[in-house]
Amino acid sequence: MRWPRLTISGWILLGLWPILCGSAQATVVMFKTNMGDFEVNLYDESVPTTVSNFLSYVQQGQYDNTIIHRAIPNFIIQGGGFYLTSENQLTAVSPHADIVNEPKFSNVRGTIAMAKRADEANSASHQWFFNIADNSVVLDRQNGGLSVFGQVDAQGLAILDKMAQEAIFNLDDKYLTNTPLRNYSAQDAQDGQTITTTNYIVVEAVVVVNSELATLDGQQPVRNVLREQQQQTTHSGAIAWLLLLVTLFAGRQRYI
Repeated sequence: MRWPRLTISGWILLGLWPILCGSAQATVVMFKTNMGDFEVNLYDESVPTTVSNFLSYVQQGQYDNTIIHRAIPNFIIQGGGFYLTSENQLTAVSPHADIVNEPKFSNVRGTIAMAKRADEANSASHQWFFNIADNSVVLDRQNGGLSVFGQVDAQGLAILDKMAQEAIFNLDDKYLTNTPLRNYSAQDAQDGQTITTTNYIVVEAVVVVNSELATLDGQQPVRNVLREQQQQTTHSGAIAWLLLLVTLFAGRQRYI
């Protein structure tokens, strides 16, 4: 079979076709939770370091039986940090090495991004969060920009919204300060009722359901223009200072 001959412009158009179509290639993973299952498209080609890091935890089963340990209504749903043991104890997920920040996409509603330590731009490791609101104004520039690496489907977004409606409790003074619990009330807490595995929102597993760089319908990643503008402003300021120093130095040279 002979392939049809293409002109140079034809080959260029063929190469640009995915861009012109506005599609993005991605691995699809499924989050299996005790509140329902949903799929997430990962932006493999655009943020490869972040996606590869996330998938390394998935492949090792480190997100299995983890809890949603932080929920803030109209903001985020966060997980990947703690898993439930058979004794109903919470244990921290063992982190891999920190990764380089990739803040290419905007923290709009329905995206998943990596959590980081405060004031450390390149400190993402195992914890992630879902944006359940448009958090771009705050998170696109905060701490070097929070790295978005995927997009949840419509069913998942509805499930995440329900998670944010559960009662929220402070279980400790450091990590579990906004933990959502199911079928557990303030009165239960006051009465000293024990929290069981059924009260937590549990991510039972995260599994790859399509590794063929498939694309979900309607996926249109939004670029992080605020971070780009911040970088441009920083670079412009640095150039201005450099020009000023050069001018001053040149002026001094005249008087030597």
